[in-house]
Amino acid sequence: GLGLMIGIEFDFPISDLRKKLLFDEKIFTGYSGTNTLRLLPPLCIKGREIDQFIYSMNRVLKMEE
Repeated sequence: GLGLMIGIEFDFPISDLRKKLLFDEKIFTGYSGTNTLRLLPPLCIKGREIDQFIYSMNRVLKMEE
């Protein structure tokens, strides 16, 4: 049951963002409300996995523009 929980709040609805992360980048995320993305990585997450998430998030956010 141990792990991390991170919420990222946006100023827009995240439903399309979550779909793009899942289907384009193969990254599953949760949500809390309309504008908050929830990340629940395990405690054993590696730096390269965090880097991959940041890269993917940047790619998807650029698609939103």
